[in-house]
Amino acid sequence: MEPVNRLPRPEDPAALERLAEAQQLLCARAVSEEDCQHAVDLLLELARPIEEEGFGYSPALLTLASLYESGYEPAIQQDSGQAARHYMSLLEAQVPSQSLSNDLLEEAATNLCSLVKDKECQLQEAEVKRLEALAVQCEERNLRSPGGWLAFAATEARRKWTAANEDPEVRERRLQREAQKAEQRQRLLEQQQLRAQQALVEAEELRLQGNDMCRQGQLPGNAAAQQHLLQAVGLYAQAVEVLSRCLDQSLPLEKAVELRRQRALLRSNSAQVELSTQRWAQAAELAEKSLEDEPSSIKTRYRLAKAQMGQSNWEAAAKTVDQALLSLKGHPASDRETFTVELWKLAEEIAQKLPQWSWSASKPELRKAAPDDFEKRIVGWWEYPGSTFEIRLEPWGALVFQEDTVKIELMKKGKLRWRGEVELISGMVLNLSFEPGSDVLVLEFIPPSELPAEDQWSGPKRFTAKRKEGMKQAPIPAEVQELPEPILQPTEPAPEPAPTSEVQDQEAAEADGSAAVLEAAPKEVRIAGYPAVAGCYQLQPELKNGRPVYRRDADADQFLWFRGGNWGVTSSLNASSLAAPFAVRCADANALHPLQLRRRSKWYLRTGRNKEDPAPDLLLTATDEQSTAAS
Repeated sequence: MEPVNRLPRPEDPAALERLAEAQQLLCARAVSEEDCQHAVDLLLELARPIEEEGFGYSPALLTLASLYESGYEPAIQQDSGQAARHYMSLLEAQVPSQSLSNDLLEEAATNLCSLVKDKECQLQEAEVKRLEALAVQCEERNLRSPGGWLAFAATEARRKWTAANEDPEVRERRLQREAQKAEQRQRLLEQQQLRAQQALVEAEELRLQGNDMCRQGQLPGNAAAQQHLLQAVGLYAQAVEVLSRCLDQSLPLEKAVELRRQRALLRSNSAQVELSTQRWAQAAELAEKSLEDEPSSIKTRYRLAKAQMGQSNWEAAAKTVDQALLSLKGHPASDRETFTVELWKLAEEIAQKLPQWSWSASKPELRKAAPDDFEKRIVGWWEYPGSTFEIRLEPWGALVFQEDTVKIELMKKGKLRWRGEVELISGMVLNLSFEPGSDVLVLEFIPPSELPAEDQWSGPKRFTAKRKEGMKQAPIPAEVQELPEPILQPTEPAPEPAPTSEVQDQEAAEADGSAAVLEAAPKEVRIAGYPAVAGCYQLQPELKNGRPVYRRDADADQFLWFRGGNWGVTSSLNASSLAAPFAVRCADANALHPLQLRRRSKWYLRTGRNKEDPAPDLLLTATDEQSTAAS
């Protein structure tokens, strides 16, 4: 028995003999009922005061309490009340003398508290008063841990005794009051959770709008880039205000943590936008506020250091980078590898200004990057059962998947993984991965999640493709290859070859065809129903993708044109759906101009990132002058 083994040795030899006998009986391989009862009698004799013909060895009560707490076959039945009384007697004897170790005293108090909470344990009023007196004694003798457990046990014992002895009518009224309070607390909790959820939804919508503004502000050649970035900061600030108003009210702990984490993310995003516009003071302030909500964010600390360096506050930047380097140990390995490189770049720049600064972390040896460029290795023709496709690099560096008329621009998601959106089907995604060991590509087409089950393709969605035999790897455009060494000696430009008659005929035929398409197309069309795209669109002199192009009000940055099997409105004539997503679109590959769109064709309105809703109220018509001419 562990409680017996942990007891201090009694000084009286007779007491020691009885304790050893009890230990031998309780630890035997087989214990009879008589042996068990004899061991209990021995322990009771040891614990009995000397004036009552005992030995005054109170630690024996710890073993007795343990036996009654768990039960001990075959003679001792589990009895939480009796175990609690033995623990109280032990503590009453030991708290004044403190001959037992603090660990045993704390264990006794903890077990007593657990027993009092047991519904089977019913103490009398005199025993409750003993318990309350014990708690006071512990407090007087500065026994904080046992005293805390005993105070809790005394409060619970008093509550249970009061409930067991109160008048039935009084009890009924008390239970009703408690039920009403519980109902009010639950109702208040639900209201708080609903308020927090509404704030999160509103803030998330503002964050996505801010992200869109930020992306537009970062597009090359955007004359309104500064304005778009300031709009992004404003949208982030609105989202922060929504969350802050909600946090000012009482909230459940888990919801408050979630709102603070989201507020930290918004402020960190705002700091990054301010960094891109070189507004260093605003960026530093936002990053510091973000760290108040989420101090463990390495990314935000990195942005704070960049802002401090922009302000030439080199000592503050050094402290920030130093703290970030020390806190990297508690982050995932992927984050450690990424941020270690970036933080040490900042550290090296700071060291040029503060050569005497001593860093708390040592710079690790960085691994060399692998020489393989897998993006170039997958360029070429591939085949899988039933079809072939091409992976190619465009002159501007975009990686493109093309199968027949389906063209998908791929974005790198990992060392061997790419992802692209299928424009013809909103929400459909192509995942592509390369296995260099076996030189195969694995394609997986993921249908839109909102597509009804009966409309989804029931066939295979995952394919393994091999290089097509007899087809050499397509040449990589010179613009994306490594630049050769410059030629220092001037050379004569090579004369351009004169066009052949076949080329001239082909160019003439293409010009005639373009002229015919423009002649057949209406000169103006009007879109109504949605203010974001509503207005008059005028025909432009050049075709795009073999179809006419219309520009809103002649000089606005909105175009109605054909791309990827869709007629729609974008902010620029960019072939990338990421750089210029459709604000509204209608899938119809047969219409040569907008007025030829089928009446049953459905329009879709962009409502967020990768989100579209049907646009039944959109109306596309000819202008009044054309309608009059047609009639």
